[in-house]
Amino acid sequence: MYNEDIKVEAIHAGLETGILREKLGEIDIVSIGSNIYDVHTPDEHFSISSTVRTIEFLAEVLRQIR
Repeated sequence: MYNEDIKVEAIHAGLETGILREKLGEIDIVSIGSNIYDVHTPDEHFSISSTVRTIEFLAEVLRQIR
């Protein structure tokens, strides 16, 4: 959608997806999100433009699978 390669990486932030997989069984789970900085500190903030792109991407995925 944005003429950029998708960046795939494993990060230490899988608590919620781990709980879902535990409850639902062997399923594929993907977590996406905007760019967040200084997480869990008083300076935590996020990129609004990245959030807009994430919402647009998710909306397009949902359009294509319905």
